[in-house]
Amino acid sequence: FQGYSNRLFFEVLNEARPPMDAGACNDVNAEVLSIIRETNPTRLVLLGGPQWNGHKAVTSLAVPRDPYVMINFHYYSPHSFTHGDQPTWGFRADDAVDQVAWDLVWNDIKSVAEWGQSHNVPLFCGEFGVMQNNPDKAKKKDRAVQCWYKAVTEALVHYGIPFTVWDDGGWFRIFDRHEKTFQSSRVHATIMAVNPSPPVNAVTG
Repeated sequence: FQGYSNRLFFEVLNEARPPMDAGACNDVNAEVLSIIRETNPTRLVLLGGPQWNGHKAVTSLAVPRDPYVMINFHYYSPHSFTHGDQPTWGFRADDAVDQVAWDLVWNDIKSVAEWGQSHNVPLFCGEFGVMQNNPDKAKKKDRAVQCWYKAVTEALVHYGIPFTVWDDGGWFRIFDRHEKTFQSSRVHATIMAVNPSPPVNAVTG
């Protein structure tokens, strides 16, 4: 792949889970990275950690002395909301977002950003999203889901962390691949309103 443009990234691990711990992830990352560098010395490589690439697990990663690596993390918090039936992630009776809940998301992203800065390594949020596998419950969560996407996107943009939204074509679907339309149009509009001009080329050296 050495002849491909810098738009091609490599990823060593995706969502490593028990029994694979931080030590095992660090060993695999180091070994595979050394193999990649034999043929792709300047290829951007994403390194992930344990606990399904969880945002809290990045602090357990060993950062190699390599200017062409990024640490990849996923954000799904609170899990009871993004993957469960919890209808809100911090709403009051008047349908306004509780500041404590908003701060929870921002503080999570801030902690990852500060870790990246202290280790002089760029970050990438490879996934975030809300499961909507039950149409009836999805309608009830619609307002909360929009606000959650807005909070996460705003925090990532604020801290300069590039990201991709998770869309598996199923329970996390935003874009309908058959109809070529955005199924979750309000979620799409929310994300674009926060981040209207994403960079054309993320690899700037």
